[in-house]
Amino acid sequence: MRGGLFGASLGSNWQKGPWVYGQEGDLSWSDLRGSSNVCGPLMVTPHPCGTNLDALGTFRGRIGYAAGAGGNWLLYATGGLAVGNIHGWDALTPSGD
Repeated sequence: MRGGLFGASLGSNWQKGPWVYGQEGDLSWSDLRGSSNVCGPLMVTPHPCGTNLDALGTFRGRIGYAAGAGGNWLLYATGGLAVGNIHGWDALTPSGD
């Protein structure tokens, strides 16, 4: 694999009493590429193949509770979504996706 990655993230948190809510997301543009000349080495016809990653991003939500004597501890749960734009190709078949 070779290439570079450039991205940005944005997020916010707010608190209501001991409860903390937040969200954040990021988006990265990339030029990551990789290939091999011996895909399918166990096949009758070994052939070139590869992948290109053009972009990826995530979005996460968060909910937490400020605990402890001074609220110095944040117990939280987070979950979200990750997406990417990846293209794979294979020289044995004239297609890619």
